[in-house]
Amino acid sequence: MLLFNFYIMKTLFLIFTLLAIPLLSNAQEFRVPKNYQLEEKEDYDKYQDDFLQAVNWLFKHSVTDDTKKRKKVTKFVTDWVAGSPKVTVELNYDVFSFIAYNDLKVLFMGAWATNAIKNNAYGDVLNNSIYSVKAIIDYYKKFNGDLITVKSLEKFIKLQRKHKLESYIKKKLHYD
Repeated sequence: MLLFNFYIMKTLFLIFTLLAIPLLSNAQEFRVPKNYQLEEKEDYDKYQDDFLQAVNWLFKHSVTDDTKKRKKVTKFVTDWVAGSPKVTVELNYDVFSFIAYNDLKVLFMGAWATNAIKNNAYGDVLNNSIYSVKAIIDYYKKFNGDLITVKSLEKFIKLQRKHKLESYIKKKLHYD
């Protein structure tokens, strides 16, 4: 009888664990800070981890997922980048014309700032640009069915496939 109770308890524990895992992962899902204030230099430092989590959230979710939340996350990312005293994102529409699409522009800015923060590369236009383009290519490939076809981005995908992406960006940004 004791052995039978042990198996029942073990089975119940397993079922509980399997049911609880999705709930725990949802509980850890990013939420935009309520009533965030981005006015002083210290505000940007205070919200830097939230910013990085917000960018991560954008890259993990399709533009069609939870559009209401995406709008809030996008606003937070845009507000943070626009006022950040450390990060200055160079939006070169001539080279990266795909950033004319707002969703891709926000991803570009988020990836740029993320790379700058994580690598202390605040003034590194070339490497931040390359990082951002690669991140957007990965995103575009991952959610291809949810996005419209962006011919200007398709060109970068072809360059990446031919192992010419970095040299192309370097040339276009006049670093050759």
